[in-house]
Amino acid sequence: MVPAFALRDISLGYLGFEVLRVDELVVPQGGMAFVIGPSGAGKSTLLETLGLMSDTFIKGGGGTPEFRIEGEAFAPATLWSAQRRRLADIRRERFSFIFQSTNLMPNFTIWENIRMASFSGDEPEEDVRARVGSLMDALNLPRHTLDKPAHAVSGGQRQRIAFIRAMVKDYSVLLADEPTGNLDPENAVILFEVLKKSVTDSGRTAVVVTHHVELAERFGDLVIELEPGARKELGGQDGAASPARLRTRTGAWDR
Repeated sequence: MVPAFALRDISLGYLGFEVLRVDELVVPQGGMAFVIGPSGAGKSTLLETLGLMSDTFIKGGGGTPEFRIEGEAFAPATLWSAQRRRLADIRRERFSFIFQSTNLMPNFTIWENIRMASFSGDEPEEDVRARVGSLMDALNLPRHTLDKPAHAVSGGQRQRIAFIRAMVKDYSVLLADEPTGNLDPENAVILFEVLKKSVTDSGRTAVVVTHHVELAERFGDLVIELEPGARKELGGQDGAASPARLRTRTGAWDR
């Protein structure tokens, strides 16, 4: 099966500053990959790269840089200068996102937030409502929450709503940045159980950044662990750190 993502000999960062060096990374289709590591190691940078959210490519890591999305090859050096429209098409047609800040529009109802982002204009509204209702039941959210404005619900409810909004969209890859950050442990487990069942049943792929290492190892088919680089000593003082690197291991579900 063609991987969802394949990267080789790529360095990532911003404004010429190297944050993360990727010697090789392959994310298979049809499972859950978790990205773990300490703050500042480059977890969000990696997610931004995979999700085509910003230009994070710095240079090759020593060999010939390679970046593939579901088998389609891109040249990192010219990706953002020559193919911006293609990247927008991929984000719209193939990807769905869960942002750490949820990005709900506060004065619109929960239902309006979900419906606007679902990109399912040809699907009857009652069918969308039925799918949303089933997800709300699974996540212990009362269905009448749909009629509330987004600013009137709690942080934990907003986070679960952001998850539902992403799940309703037709996608092949879901990219999530700390989707359980505002949830208690019980609801975090429930959310990952719902996501695991969805990607398993549908053959879709999820890439999730999380600080919950135990949940990553419990639910992940692949765990991507980022290791910060050592700080360099400059004139007796700490200087800039070398770029972080990553290593992968299979999750507990495969052991």
